[in-house]
Amino acid sequence: MFDPKKKYASSDFDPIPANIYPVRCREFKKNQSKKKDGGEYLNLEWEIVSGEYKGRRLWSIQSLKLNIDMVADRFANLIISTGHTDEFDPDDMGVLHKILDGSVVRAKVITEEYVSTKETDSNGSPVVKTKNSIEAFMEASKEDKAAAAEMEAVADAIGSGTGGTGGMNKKDLDDIPFGG
Repeated sequence: MFDPKKKYASSDFDPIPANIYPVRCREFKKNQSKKKDGGEYLNLEWEIVSGEYKGRRLWSIQSLKLNIDMVADRFANLIISTGHTDEFDPDDMGVLHKILDGSVVRAKVITEEYVSTKETDSNGSPVVKTKNSIEAFMEASKEDKAAAAEMEAVADAIGSGTGGTGGMNKKDLDDIPFGG
């Protein structure tokens, strides 16, 4: 029998166990906060590069209100974990790209409970859910960096049409018609 109510696979958004994971910065964007006291922040996307959760994605937000000591310390922790220790202008996106884009670090991932503002249970009560957050960053090992380089090489091979797609590149695959 097939039970459609049963969850057969986990999604990429299901929380993973709290642990330290080697991650690679896939991309980041600088955004402006919508709050009154606002300020700029970085929205970072990370990918786990080895182990049981290889390929899973994590996201973190880094405030750029560096006049607040705790925020400045957290930002310094991220930057130093990439191996960069020279002073720089955090408003210079070119420098930030050189430091962060593709960088491999270790992320201390924790799990946190929160009350969903979008879901309620059958009684109309808010639903308590669990999510992951990155609490801190550390410098990656040589093995972590090698695993990330291997993942990148595979992605490049697929993108160039030399592996996994029968010689077709991603654009060719997008042009294959489906349906009647």
